[in-house]
Amino acid sequence: MMVNPLRVSISILFAVLVTASLNGCSFFTSSRTVISVGDLKFSEKYYSTRLVEKLKSMDGLHVKDQTLVQQMKQSLTQELISEGLLLNWGRQNNIKVSKDEINELLQNLVSTKDGVRDDVLDDSDVNKALLEDSLGIQVLKKYLTTTLEKKLVVSDQEVQAYYQSHLAQYKKGRIHLKQIYLAKETEADSVMKFLRGGKFSFEDLAKKYSKGPEASSGGDMGWLESGQGPEIDALFNRAPGIVDHVVSSPQGFHIFKVIEVQRPALQPIYVVKNDIIRNVKEQKIEAAYLIWSDEQIKKTQIKTNEALIKALIPTYQETP
Repeated sequence: MMVNPLRVSISILFAVLVTASLNGCSFFTSSRTVISVGDLKFSEKYYSTRLVEKLKSMDGLHVKDQTLVQQMKQSLTQELISEGLLLNWGRQNNIKVSKDEINELLQNLVSTKDGVRDDVLDDSDVNKALLEDSLGIQVLKKYLTTTLEKKLVVSDQEVQAYYQSHLAQYKKGRIHLKQIYLAKETEADSVMKFLRGGKFSFEDLAKKYSKGPEASSGGDMGWLESGQGPEIDALFNRAPGIVDHVVSSPQGFHIFKVIEVQRPALQPIYVVKNDIIRNVKEQKIEAAYLIWSDEQIKKTQIKTNEALIKALIPTYQETP
C-alpha cells in the first residue's frame, strides 16, 4: 500500500503513535524525564509531542529514514536545552510572561496567517498549548535581548567600518516607471503587438489591459528606489521612453516604460547612520546571546537520557 504524504492535522494528533522500544509503552502514558536543565525537567510525553510536530514536515517515506529521524531528535534536544536555559533565566530574574502577552502574539499570528497553518487553532488543546509555549519562549527571549542590548554601545569607529564594508548597499538610485502588468505571457505578447503597431499609447493600453493597481493612472508607478529586485534594477540601464520587450518575474509579466532615471549614488554616512547602528546592534546582540548561552551551559547542570531518546521509534497510522 502506498503511504500518503504525512500531514497530521491537530484533530488527529493522538492518532500518531510514538512508541519506545525499551518497554513498548506509549509516550503519552508515561512521564519519565528525557532532558533536565537545572531544576527544569522535560518529560518524554512533552518530548514526544514536540517530536511529532517536527515530523509533520516530513513525508511518510522520510519518516522511515532513521538517520533523518535521529537528526530531528538531536535538533529537538538542542532546542529544549536552549528553551530550558531561557526558562531558568526567567525564573531567576522573576520574569513572568503574562497570558495577555501570549494572547497578543497569538492574535497577531492568527490575523496575519504568517507562518501559521489554517488548522492551528483547531479543537486540539495540545497544539494550542505547544504554540503558547513557543510564544512564551519568544517573549522571554525578547526580555533577554532587551537586557543584553542595554549593555551594548556602537562606536563611531564601528559605524565607519560597517559603512566602508557595505558601500554597495548604500548606493541608491531612483527610477520613474510606468508598467502594464499581466498574469499570462500570451496576454503580454498581445499587448506588445499593439504597442509596436503604434496605434495605441502605452497609457491607454495600461488602463485597458493592465492588472496592476496603477492601471487607472496609465500604469504610472511613480518613483522607485534601486534594490527592489533584479527586474527593476535592470531598467536603470534602459533609455527613457524605450519599450522593447516583456519582462517576466515571479509575480507575472511586465511591460515597462522608463520615464526618468536618477543613477545610483553613494548615500552619505550621516544619512544611513541609524540604519548602520541598528544592523551592528543586531550582530552584537546575536554574539552576546551566544556568549550568554555558553555561560549558562557552564553553570547549569544539564542531563539528557540519550538511550531513551535514541530508542524513540515513531510509527504512523496512515490517514485518509
